[in-house]
Amino acid sequence: MESNTERKKARERGFLHAFLQLSNLPAKVLEEREAPDFLLEVEGRAIGLEVTEVFIESNGGPVAPKVAESIVGEIVTRARRRYEVQGGKPLHVSIGFHSRVDMRHVSKREAADEIACFLLALDPPLNKLMKCQRRAVDRDALPEQIAFMQVLAVPDQTMADWWAPQAGWVAPLIAEFLQPSVDEKSRKIEQYRQVIEEVWLLLAIEGKGPSQLFEPSGEIPVVASPFDRTYLLSIFPRSLQLLPRAFDA
Repeated sequence: MESNTERKKARERGFLHAFLQLSNLPAKVLEEREAPDFLLEVEGRAIGLEVTEVFIESNGGPVAPKVAESIVGEIVTRARRRYEVQGGKPLHVSIGFHSRVDMRHVSKREAADEIACFLLALDPPLNKLMKCQRRAVDRDALPEQIAFMQVLAVPDQTMADWWAPQAGWVAPLIAEFLQPSVDEKSRKIEQYRQVIEEVWLLLAIEGKGPSQLFEPSGEIPVVASPFDRTYLLSIFPRSLQLLPRAFDA
């Protein structure tokens, strides 16, 4: 099973790949490491690149969106694994969780087991979409944090997919939301410069979950950054900006 460190590094590689594509820089990856995350060769000089993701800290819910997404994602992954180990048929499953529930108090193992057992007992017929509202089924059969499930049995495992759609507040993409991520990495700037003199920071936003629902503000954000360059990368929609620094502006 892939560890959190391995998943984090894989995401960083994905952001690096998108950055190199969108920047059109004649760059070559020299080394993958920590602090900074990558060493690059750009136009004959060595550059350190530190990658960090930007998240919305709060959307008014009981827990930070990033935390809720992580917990929900783990529950769904565990439920699928338990279901498939028990011999369940291939499914396309959409699970809706209540957005105002503090997911930190949920037992991930118990919730996953309840979902898997419910779907095994449901045994949906092939290619027939089934919509399950928790209030319309035996309330003890599903975790109370679930609002609904949509289940479709599919012909083979390559078509199977389990996910949890989530809504969230769309935040304006302004310096106020970017600066905390810059500040966090700025505290390590001397550590980075002990490895390599020139260091760039890449702020990355995947833009798929509630914790990263940003929209352009119409102006390029100005950040206070000690890095030689600070870039803002968005995957959905795909864009890359070199951000001006406050003391340069």
